[in-house]
Amino acid sequence: MRGGTAARLLRLRHGIPLRELAEAAGVTHQHISDLETGRHAGRYDTRRGGAALLQRAFEGVIANRAERARRLSEDFVACRHSLLDIVEGKHEL
Repeated sequence: MRGGTAARLLRLRHGIPLRELAEAAGVTHQHISDLETGRHAGRYDTRRGGAALLQRAFEGVIANRAERARRLSEDFVACRHSLLDIVEGKHEL
């Protein structure tokens, strides 16, 4: 890959799909892609507006992932000594 914005590098480095970032921002994945590649020029936002949108999107992803990690941690603690036990239902612990 040749160059790219810091936002794109950050997203790729941390395995954040375009759709996850877009959902956190409340925009389409194409909008995020356009911002990352610089194709947005004048279409959506000023540079400052695009940067603010991306900041909010990353903050949203971080918050969502932190909540999922917290729930995983709680579930793991609850069943760490019985990881190979058979349980009923699809998602019951």
